Amino acid sequence: MNSIYKTIITISCASITFCAAAQEKEMTKASDRFNQFEYADAISSYEELVKKGFTEDEIYKNLAQANYKNADYSTAAGWYEKLYQLQGDQMNSDDLYHYAQSLKSLERYAESDALVEKLKEDGRLTRI
Repeated sequence: MNSIYKTIITISCASITFCAAAQEKEMTKASDRFNQFEYADAISSYEELVKKGFTEDEIYKNLAQANYKNADYSTAAGWYEKLYQLQGDQMNSDDLYHYAQSLKSLERYAESDALVEKLKEDGRLTRI
């Protein structure tokens, strides 16, 4: 009986290790595409990770930035919103500004203006 438990624990640990390695490989592939300015391919890779349930800040940030750089401001705003929910006011100044610009492009002026004012108040935006 004791050997059965050891076998089950060993198999479980091996499975967890294998899944973690597979996730890391997928994340590296997506990041490489992003860093090589292959935004459409990076978006596809990151979206696959999200579909699998991954919610890391880096995924949301790179999805937001890739969509922003591809001028898909509506989709970018959605990813920036998820990133903002995770990071709040600790979000990078450039990302907050791009989030505000994405909202402005969607005619969500009050939300956009509030983010810009927050950046100004924090001293993170000195000129527009």
